[in-house]
Amino acid sequence: MYEDYAAPVLAFEKAKLLKTGDKGARKELLGLIGDYNLPRECVPTEWLNDPAIWEALLVKMPLMAMVRNLGKMTSIGLIADNSDATIKVVKSLADVEQLRKSRIHPVQLLLAGITYGTGHGLKGKLSWNAVRSVMTALDKAFYDSFKVTKSSGKRFYLGLDVSGSMGSQISCAPMSCLQASVAMALVTMNVEDFCDVRMFSDGTNHYGRSSMFGHGSSAVRSASKDLLAPAPITVGMTLPQAVERMSGMSFGGTDCALPMVDALARKVKVDCFVTYTDNETWAGSIHPSKALEKYRQGMGIDAKLVTVGMTSTGFSICDPNDAGSVDVVGFDANTPSFISNFAAGNSEAVDEDEVEVAE
Repeated sequence: MYEDYAAPVLAFEKAKLLKTGDKGARKELLGLIGDYNLPRECVPTEWLNDPAIWEALLVKMPLMAMVRNLGKMTSIGLIADNSDATIKVVKSLADVEQLRKSRIHPVQLLLAGITYGTGHGLKGKLSWNAVRSVMTALDKAFYDSFKVTKSSGKRFYLGLDVSGSMGSQISCAPMSCLQASVAMALVTMNVEDFCDVRMFSDGTNHYGRSSMFGHGSSAVRSASKDLLAPAPITVGMTLPQAVERMSGMSFGGTDCALPMVDALARKVKVDCFVTYTDNETWAGSIHPSKALEKYRQGMGIDAKLVTVGMTSTGFSICDPNDAGSVDVVGFDANTPSFISNFAAGNSEAVDEDEVEVAE
């Protein structure tokens, strides 16, 4: 039994001593990778520009690690049009059971796909020519992952900022604030059993003419000059379709108390309120923490509140003394897992190595 645990460690120690200029070193390293399933992290950096080494690593590489290293494998020519490695990658991404076992979140696949398509990493100088079949496979895997992503079992109310400033880019992700918020809404709608999605609006529709409100709107109007309108996105839409529907909408100020005010007025049962904005968060006639308290008392539900300021610089909306509310600054692949765990009351930490999508 001891030998079973010690063997990979000894293989790692041997790998560290192998130099690229040494006779037979390449063959020995390939053997160690194949025999002991050494991951990329156990391979000396000087070997990581060798396509043969990456080809050996790819044989048993977990899906998350494969997605994380697509750019590197493409930059050295291992992943190319119709190559064996490309065929393996495409088949792996199309395997729904692999998606399930990997526990990769749809947003992680989305960010990986967008990053891969740009042809360069978010950090460093690594660049590559993206392979179309891999881009297509990543896009399909994003939607396939909806089917295998575990629901938190909670009821969500999402408030989406649709102001013009949401078109600004997120510094830590290759997408705009609008794309990120719509992507999160789309994922939540497809994964969770209950999700009410509203947008901060001035009360007019896409063409700026008629009211977008129905039952319960008067209570919201009395609370603020700004309104919450049903978001014009539905389950089954693609992300480009949803972003198109949300682009150019009429909008009001992002009064972060409105989701709780609206939900209480309409007697909507909510376990977690989530507001997505860039950095234009503000309080109207009632502070969000007070609105949350009133909602909890009025509905008898210990609801939680998450405010995501994707380009924020020091904003604070939630009550720091309330364990059921939290501000999230920035947006990356950690964000959706954090929100899901927070809503479900799961304190399990997110593994940084599991969520990195591009180098």
